[in-house]
Parts: sequence; C-alpha cells; structure tokens
Amino acid sequence: RRRVSLTWFTAGGLYPILDRDTCLARGINPVDLLRSWEQLGLSYYQWRAKGLTAGEYLGEARRLREACPGLRLIANDYSEAVVEDPELFSGLHLGQEDLLGLGETGTAHLRQWSAQKGEFLLGLSTHSPEQIQAAKDSWWTYLALGPCYATNSKPGGRDPVLASGDLRRAMEVLNGRPIPLVLIGGIHSENIQELMRHISETNRSAPTVVAVIGAALDPREIERLLLVAGEHNA
Repeated sequence: RRRVSLTWFTAGGLYPILDRDTCLARGINPVDLLRSWEQLGLSYYQWRAKGLTAGEYLGEARRLREACPGLRLIANDYSEAVVEDPELFSGLHLGQEDLLGLGETGTAHLRQWSAQKGEFLLGLSTHSPEQIQAAKDSWWTYLALGPCYATNSKPGGRDPVLASGDLRRAMEVLNGRPIPLVLIGGIHSENIQELMRHISETNRSAPTVVAVIGAALDPREIERLLLVAGEHNA
C-alpha cells in the first residue's frame, strides 16, 4: 500500500460531497455553498456530477477550483479528467460500477499512475462486509462504506441500507489496519451519535470519516456534525 499523509483528510472527521444534481434541484449555487464550507473550516470536498462528459466535468471542476482555490478537490469518477489535469485534483473516488468500467487494464494503469503521484488519494465505495474484505489489503488509500441510513441523494440507488450487524461486521474486517473508513448514506445530526457508538464498539483505531451530502447544504447542520465527528477523531 502507498504511504500517503492523510492528516488533512481525517482531522475534521467530515467529508462533504458537493452533488451537482442536488444543487440544481434545490436552486443552490455550488460556489456559494463551497464558500460557506470554507468559512466553517472545511478543507476539501468531493465533486459528484453524473452524466457529464469528461471534458464537461473537467471544465466545471476548474471553475469550482478557481472560485475556491483553498479547498482541495476530490473527483468522483471521471478518471480521464483527473489524468488530464492531475494538479487540479487531490484525489479520485470510484464506485464499484466505475471500477468495473475501467476493467483490469484501466485499473492497472490507474494504479501505476497514482503510484507516481505521492500525496494523491484513491477511494473506493463498498456496500457490504464482503466488498470490504475484498478491498482491505489492496492499494486504496481509503474505503467508503454505506449506505448507513436511507438516503435520496443517489437517484435510483440500488444499494440497500446496511443492517447494523452488517455495518459492525464490515468495520471489524478493518480492525488492526490503518486504512481510513468513510461512512456514507443518510447521515445527519440526529443519527451521527448512534453511528459513533457503532464505531466505538468495534474498537477501530484508524480514523473514521463521515461523508455527507444533503446535511451539507445547511451550515448549522455542518457545525453540529463537525462537533461530533471532530471529537471522535481527536
């Protein structure tokens, strides 16, 4: 596994996802939202924008970075865009379907390319203890697990909500391994304490980060989440 400094990624305990479709549906200016996150002390985000060409994604990512240069940007899918302009991004997140789409050759090329990048994050979505087991000893710098709760942020979401037993079992698979875990799916201030209890009961020693989409639209909600997540990773 590549050795990557992850302090900037795990310190605050919160991983905000800027979802293009959610912003469009709610009439939210993405740049205004990013600036509010920056004011709250967040230092990075993931840009999720499905259905674009790689060129369109790259163009929008460049505009976001120009507007908020102090925030690190993690791409969601669009590995072609990342390879074309690697200085724009601090990481790349892939889903299970994205990974299948790359194929063995594409995955090998991405792994080789990232090995030369040093402080570049590569994250993978997982949805079960079995997928965590398959990925735990591979080259990812973090693994995401979910959905932890019901969510509407992913249109046509096909992944069932993890039962609490499966959630704990998946986290236990990573016990003793330093890889950070990102929990995602329907997380907000009313259920994050329950989630933190699950984490504590598995005796995880590596950092656990909480990813939020809908909850990230409200600065007050962000403040509440930061308080809990930050304390857990302190």
